[in-house]
Amino acid sequence: MTYISDSRAPRDFKSPGLSDCVKRASDEIAALYAGTVAGTHAELQFAIYPFSEGASVILDVTVTSDGYSASDLKGEGLRFEGKTLEVLIDRVRASFAGHNNAMFRWVIPVSQLPLK
Repeated sequence: MTYISDSRAPRDFKSPGLSDCVKRASDEIAALYAGTVAGTHAELQFAIYPFSEGASVILDVTVTSDGYSASDLKGEGLRFEGKTLEVLIDRVRASFAGHNNAMFRWVIPVSQLPLK
């Protein structure tokens, strides 16, 4: 996990899985901005490149009642679902059949992150 910020940020870290990484980053950012004015306007943005650093398809991630969904930003009707982020990525991988040039974008307002 590499943070890019124009203000304070936690230290970069490595994580064994994507879901664990997202949880840790969310927890750290929530704690860092808890009770601050900046936290009311800040966003945590994940840019996930599971296949390569270049991508011609950008999928926007959202939380659903059953896990996660990802839809293309161009509005071409691409939609994927998965109980975990790892399953979501596997479904995209299977759908693109070797042409894995997608990336995932997930924007979460810091004010919506749960505090521990």
